[in-house]
Amino acid sequence: MKVVKDQFFTLALAATFVGFSAFKYAERFAAPESGWYEVDAQGTLPADYDDPAKQTIGSHLENGPNGVDCDQTFEEKPCAVYLEFNESTYMGPTNIENQELTVEEIINEPGAEISSEGYARRDE
Repeated sequence: MKVVKDQFFTLALAATFVGFSAFKYAERFAAPESGWYEVDAQGTLPADYDDPAKQTIGSHLENGPNGVDCDQTFEEKPCAVYLEFNESTYMGPTNIENQELTVEEIINEPGAEISSEGYARRDE
């Protein structure tokens, strides 16, 4: 009887370990939050500013662009981009904030795109 108890305990312990490991593994592939992200547009020409390869992603903007110096109605240099992530198909990095990643690198990942909200810009 003691052998059966020991085997049952070992099996339960193994199942618990596998269960928790599966959750940790799944977390690694969770998509970032869809929404507004700061962008730092690099380049010397205005055409450079609209090149996603030259736009570095900054922080996630919980409340969107501030509307003072960064707004969708302005027409100059991009300051924020609205990125959408499909939870079931996105396979890119889960932490994209302040990682020196470009908008192009992210939208080239399956399940990521610039939404119809598009960009907010500066009024320079």
